[in-house]
Amino acid sequence: IMVLSEQFPSNYYIWEQLAIKTNATLSVVPRPEDDDWTTNILNTIDDSVKIISLSNNHWTDGGYIDLEKISNNISNSDIALLIDGTQSVGAMPIDVEKINPDFLVVSGYKWLLGPYNLGLCYINPKYHDGDPLEYWWGHKEGADNPTSLINYPSNYLPGARRFDYGHKGNFHLLPPLIKALEQLLDWGVDEIYKYTSEVNNKIIENLSDIGISTIDDKYRAGHYLGVRFNDRIPLDFTQYLTDNNVHVSVRGTNTVRVTPHLWINDNDIDKFVDVVKNYFKK
Repeated sequence: IMVLSEQFPSNYYIWEQLAIKTNATLSVVPRPEDDDWTTNILNTIDDSVKIISLSNNHWTDGGYIDLEKISNNISNSDIALLIDGTQSVGAMPIDVEKINPDFLVVSGYKWLLGPYNLGLCYINPKYHDGDPLEYWWGHKEGADNPTSLINYPSNYLPGARRFDYGHKGNFHLLPPLIKALEQLLDWGVDEIYKYTSEVNNKIIENLSDIGISTIDDKYRAGHYLGVRFNDRIPLDFTQYLTDNNVHVSVRGTNTVRVTPHLWINDNDIDKFVDVVKNYFKK
């Protein structure tokens, strides 16, 4: 089972447990010194690999992983490709038909702009005859007809519907997620990616003279920026930014995640850059 070094914990623990239960080996692809994750992954794949669990970009710093290239490389093997799209789906174009993953999962609360406690999953049609995760009456044909429930129908609804979570009629969470998805489609993911990439490039250009670095453009997802410190993040750095009404997230020991969206404008960029530069002047 192959995962990435410093991968998000949710995409590590489950594979660690599966490896223990099945007496498999959990192989961790090391972080490449040149930030070329795709080549590092391709060079690590061998006949022993049966599952590869990846994201489209690394959650700490935006390091790009070419899922289409990896999928093409393993297309004639029995390796299953599982994708955690939480860090990219909704902000970065992704072509499921070209990548043809076995599974793609994404949290609803991040780039999909939805509420917590919901997620979405694409399941390759070759698994549509599998066992459901929950044995719920709503998965069955005729579930929309209350008079048929006591007949206990055996057939499941078509497609991947058998994998829906139990009692999916959640009127607190599903309507906001639906509206968020409609808004993303209205804006256009291509446009979101283009704009956020431009914002991040402006930030990079304006921070290039103060001793911090980022991944080179060709190895970084455009919407996702990890500002790297040469050593460790100073202990008071994020608090200084917070005190100046600038909010970022720490990732690992030496990276600060900066992930702007459409509502970030040039004034916000200038404010961020000024606060960061003022920190290093103090």
